[in-house]
Amino acid sequence: MAVAFVIVNVAIVVWLYAHDTDQLDDDLITIEAHRIVAAARRTAEGITLDPPLSSASPPGPGRRAFVVREAGGRIVAQHADRGIDIEAARSQTYLRTGTQREDRDGGFLVTGTRQATIGEQPLWITVAVAGEGFTPFLVAIENEVMQHVALPLLPLMGLLLLFNFVVVSRTLKPLSAAVRDADALDPTVITRRLGEPVSPWEVRALVMAVNGGLDRLERAIRALQEFAADVAHELRTPLSIMTLTVGRLPDTEEKRKLLEDTSGMTRLVSQMLDMAYASALEVEPGARADLAPIGRQVVSQLMPLAIERSRDIRFEDAGGAVIRGHPEAVARALRNVIENALMHTPQGTAVEVTSGPGSQYTIRDHGPGIPPAERGKVFDRFRRGDGCRGSGSGLGLGIVQAIVRAHGGGVEIDDAPGGGALARLVFGAEPGAAET
Repeated sequence: MAVAFVIVNVAIVVWLYAHDTDQLDDDLITIEAHRIVAAARRTAEGITLDPPLSSASPPGPGRRAFVVREAGGRIVAQHADRGIDIEAARSQTYLRTGTQREDRDGGFLVTGTRQATIGEQPLWITVAVAGEGFTPFLVAIENEVMQHVALPLLPLMGLLLLFNFVVVSRTLKPLSAAVRDADALDPTVITRRLGEPVSPWEVRALVMAVNGGLDRLERAIRALQEFAADVAHELRTPLSIMTLTVGRLPDTEEKRKLLEDTSGMTRLVSQMLDMAYASALEVEPGARADLAPIGRQVVSQLMPLAIERSRDIRFEDAGGAVIRGHPEAVARALRNVIENALMHTPQGTAVEVTSGPGSQYTIRDHGPGIPPAERGKVFDRFRRGDGCRGSGSGLGLGIVQAIVRAHGGGVEIDDAPGGGALARLVFGAEPGAAET
């Protein structure tokens, strides 16, 4: 736009200037006089032209002639192309500056006088230019464009481009922030929204529309979560009645299988409730969870289960931190990981639980481990590892991941030294870390 503005401005100036013949004549004579002054040198013998000016190197088309006089009328330099005669006027008319035009058949003759000073000596330069058409005045038009269009407008164009760059950058800055917020959206954190800028209005309207769509999507997801939780909750009573009814049956192989099935269904319903709870979990700003006591309590609660399965659980406090979190949810996540480890570690081995250092738990078993290609899939819902036995439903690690993410952290799985799997639950920074 700036370049187009300059081009249009130049075209307008050229058109207006080309139709002002008087100004063209004055400028042409002035340019010729300046050219002569630039070549004039003062020597002991007087004024000489270096290099000598001739029609061999004129500034433009046409034929030229000039006479350079001192104030007393003595001619110090002159030149005339063929067909142009400038008389050494006997009168003092050369002492008056001016320009006049004489139209001839098929051409024109422009003459004029300009005053100049060379080495503190006043001189009078009379110039004549003869030609035809418009081309002899191109040098005057070029000079006019450079002095009165290009030189003023180029800095203005630079300032305009800089202004546009600053304005566009400031305008797009909120849009860039909205893009970063959109990239940070996590499907597991359905409450996150884009930051709404104060201005410009167009970006604010776009962000508000996107946030409105996210609000509707959140309502739909919460409706599905509530439906799953309601279904699981309604199934608990029939399953409890079924378990009591099966318990009254005579001890047979069929009764044992029925008890295993009802136990698995009960566990599945409980984990569905846990999943709905974990998906809707929101940690309050003032909530605090001390990892070491929580870990010690969970290990104590699961010790009977480990003994029943001929396994052991060991707990170590390596400096567990106090985090911003929900204690019951943290305990639920840790419990699911330990139960999963007890299921896979061989009999006679121990599951080693460590609180810390910092805001993390590490749980290590002595089982076959998890291949690297499968580690990202173990968090999928209703997915069970190859060769998995028991009543697992495949929801445990999905619940763990949802709870840890709600606390601003993540779950890492690696190989344990000497064999087995090593799970690490890394929570968000403990309170005060951001202020520090």
